Amino acid sequence: SLIQPESLTMEVCARCAKLEAKLEKVENQRDELAAENRKLWKENGELKERCARLEPRQKQEEAHPFDERRKISGSSDVVQSRA
Repeated sequence: SLIQPESLTMEVCARCAKLEAKLEKVENQRDELAAENRKLWKENGELKERCARLEPRQKQEEAHPFDERRKISGSSDVVQSRA
């Protein structure tokens, strides 16, 4: 059975169209992942900056755990609720 050139060309074109659609889908996924990656890098940078600002404060509190001048979160709420 001989394959006619027309049917072979149509078969190849159908396969190419399928592969192009798949390629487009993969490229869209890549673009979405790249955008998410940029967002996560930005968020990571912001968190690193925040952590760097908080670390000295934490080290100071650890060095002086019984310093009465240090503000304890929620302590004013307890005093007010007792009054």
